[in-house]
Amino acid sequence: MAQEVFLAILMQNVLSAAKSDLAQSKDRRIIKMGMLILGTKGNMTYRYDTMGTRIPVTLVHTGVHTVLRSKTPEKDGYAALQLGVGQKKKMGRVMQGQLKQAKLTHAPRTIKEARFLSTDLPKFNPGDIIDPFATIRPGLLLKVTGTSKGRGFAGVVKRWGFAGGPKTHGQSDRHRAPGSIGAGTTPGRVAKGKHMAGHMGNATISIRNLQVIETNPTDGTLAVAGAIPGYRGSRVQLEVIGEAKHPFTPQETPPLPVLTEESKESEQESKKDDSKKDSLVKVSEGQT
Repeated sequence: MAQEVFLAILMQNVLSAAKSDLAQSKDRRIIKMGMLILGTKGNMTYRYDTMGTRIPVTLVHTGVHTVLRSKTPEKDGYAALQLGVGQKKKMGRVMQGQLKQAKLTHAPRTIKEARFLSTDLPKFNPGDIIDPFATIRPGLLLKVTGTSKGRGFAGVVKRWGFAGGPKTHGQSDRHRAPGSIGAGTTPGRVAKGKHMAGHMGNATISIRNLQVIETNPTDGTLAVAGAIPGYRGSRVQLEVIGEAKHPFTPQETPPLPVLTEESKESEQESKKDDSKKDSLVKVSEGQT
């Protein structure tokens, strides 16, 4: 019962928190508008809508979330839930002490604390289970947060799209050079934020307004429209932020043809007729 009340409160936040003044908080750790889902990025594939348009989608693998700790404003100063999902092969002694209250026999692969603006959340005990598929449905909008692929130390051509120097007139080693970086005596320094070579990727990136295309609770997968940051198997964080005005409507797949006895007999007869025609053609060619 507590889980149903909790999910109902979260879905109410999805539809109404955008108009709330509290939802304009600048604290990025606060889940402002909906529930938090932890998962891993899967492969990219596609789906077709009713107009026959192919929509690229990314599969996100998730599962039941285990409550590891519940924080209250009276005791901790804010309302939050510490959630865990997945399973690790080994669990250290430090993790054993932290998960002792939840009575888990395995260490979660991903642990995340979700803060909430609402303080009217029902009381959760360590070890309680929250199923994200009880709330997630096609047509909801998500904010997906992940870590982009690391590219290492990259030059300005790859990192910022510079054109490079001319490839003629004696230019032998300036093809991918950045060029001038200063403005001379005035101001006599390099401006802050100047695009230069450096570390590329491996940054936390959030993409908003990605629509949920379909859900599959049996396989524990979500199909999200578009691409999301990270490599296959990387950890991602999904946050419900609203509902799409024009939700995706999948194309109905026609039923597969079923071979009956009559269809099998007609197919065999057509093959025999084709073989007779081929033999007659060969005979006629031999006579000529």
